[in-house]
Amino acid sequence: RVAPTNARSSLSAGKGLLDFEVELCFVAIDPVSLSSNQGRVGLLLCNDFTDREKLMHHLDAFDVTSGKGFTTGKSAPGFLPVGNLFIVPKDHRTFSEPLKLKLYHNGVLAQQATQSDAIWNFDNLLEQIKRRSETSWEYQDAQVSLAVNEDTISPRTAILAGTPDGTLFKGLSVKFQALGALDWVLGGWNKPLPYWIVSRYVANAKTEKIFLQPGDRVEIHVENLGELTTLIDE
Repeated sequence: RVAPTNARSSLSAGKGLLDFEVELCFVAIDPVSLSSNQGRVGLLLCNDFTDREKLMHHLDAFDVTSGKGFTTGKSAPGFLPVGNLFIVPKDHRTFSEPLKLKLYHNGVLAQQATQSDAIWNFDNLLEQIKRRSETSWEYQDAQVSLAVNEDTISPRTAILAGTPDGTLFKGLSVKFQALGALDWVLGGWNKPLPYWIVSRYVANAKTEKIFLQPGDRVEIHVENLGELTTLIDE
């Protein structure tokens, strides 16, 4: 289970590819019914830090919507810092829609979006959770599932609403697909093709220092919802 850390914290860059994701967190205060979509909900800022190397190496390349790899790439200690304010609006739907999310990387605006632009609104998120309520994923040699009990989301459960464009990961270009395919053809048959493509990308990203590095500063600011600062260290 991922435990949140506070609004001013530090996080190790580690040996992988550490990336940021500004997100709005809906937090169940009462049990939230997946049938009626009823129940009190509060809001927090959060940064859904991700190790892209781990995520990509565990991802199902032929079904990226399966959720495989996300438990491994997003569940390390310190990967879920939350903001300094917890807001409980009268109507979380109308309150959240106009919120403007902004993330700064070393003082430069990297991510910016209005919550109403998100692919899924709150009710869409509940629908997706309901569809996957009986699905499980592998994490540290165990099977884990969503915090759903008898068609109800348990209190104190955070529901992350998705991140806009602007993350450090920009996708796997044709260049890395071609190089990975070449590695596979030239004797890499002991591992699947996606492994070689990802490995080529990871090696280049580490050489070019594309992802978060020690000394970096990541800040999130959202009017009426507070702020969140994470310092990246060794």
